[in-house]
Amino acid sequence: YSRSIPGHAVTYTTKLVGYLRHMLGEIDEMELTELISQQKKIIAKSESELRAERNYNLALKFAEEGLINHAITSAESSIESKPDMSRTHILLGFLLLEIKETEFALQSFHRALELEPGSNDAKTGLGKVYILQGNIDGAVDALTAAVTANPNPQTAYYELGRAYEIKGENDKAGEMYKKAVDGIIKGSFLYQITSQCE
Repeated sequence: YSRSIPGHAVTYTTKLVGYLRHMLGEIDEMELTELISQQKKIIAKSESELRAERNYNLALKFAEEGLINHAITSAESSIESKPDMSRTHILLGFLLLEIKETEFALQSFHRALELEPGSNDAKTGLGKVYILQGNIDGAVDALTAAVTANPNPQTAYYELGRAYEIKGENDKAGEMYKKAVDGIIKGSFLYQITSQCE
């Protein structure tokens, strides 16, 4: 039973084995129906996941080309196919910020945090939204959470610098900007070293 059949999908093999087991009396009609319906669910799930991935990647491409509205449409299509993919909600949030749709961006970042509470990117996005909305204390809280235990906190440090600058706390703002720049320089330096080692 375990051999694959050349030219046929794994699901075909599973169905064939199911029918053979039914013919041999190993499983009854109800077990056969259950086996086939499980395969249909697996196929539907994998198709929706593929569609979600495809649309997510398309959204990234559109964003790189500066086609923000197309990128938003693709990200929304990805979410329709797989609503529980937090990175798509994060991407959509940042895309919505590009067109100053802060309320919808806020919803996207909140949804991402529901799915992945520890997401530093979603917290950074929240901070950016709060800055644009004038909620500077909320921005400081979200961005401070974003830089904690974050392997790449440069964007969050930069946004935190902006928040402190708006609050008039220039010393703290300068400190955050410095951390952002230091992280970028260090990251660039490490990239140069590791790329030379390859």
